Amino acid sequence: MNRLPKKERLHGRSIIEKLFAGGKHFRVHPFKVIWIQNREAEDLPNLRIGISVSKRISRKAATRNRIKRLIREAYRTSKAPFSEKLGLARKHIDFFLVYQGTDEPVLLDLKEKINLILERLSKDL
Repeated sequence: MNRLPKKERLHGRSIIEKLFAGGKHFRVHPFKVIWIQNREAEDLPNLRIGISVSKRISRKAATRNRIKRLIREAYRTSKAPFSEKLGLARKHIDFFLVYQGTDEPVLLDLKEKINLILERLSKDL
């Protein structure tokens, strides 16, 4: 089944508040990335992701949802080598992607950017 399982997504107010309060951040246009190394996540996946697209990008929910679907697909197809690398190092990372672009993205461009983000996250460990 080709999808992003719920256990690999960030959900729950306390986890997200902890991430935004104590996480590190960097930018890779068109994303702002907030991340934290999760030390108490032995039974959770190595990578967990949250995605946000602001109403400033588009007032139409359908457009914002399409952007989120494209981001999820780009992440899903790019995560495998980085997840394995983190698994070998026994590291767990929670991160949040905040889309800050001004126009609707293209899937190939998103894949390139997400690969850059995942490479940077794996180097920061």
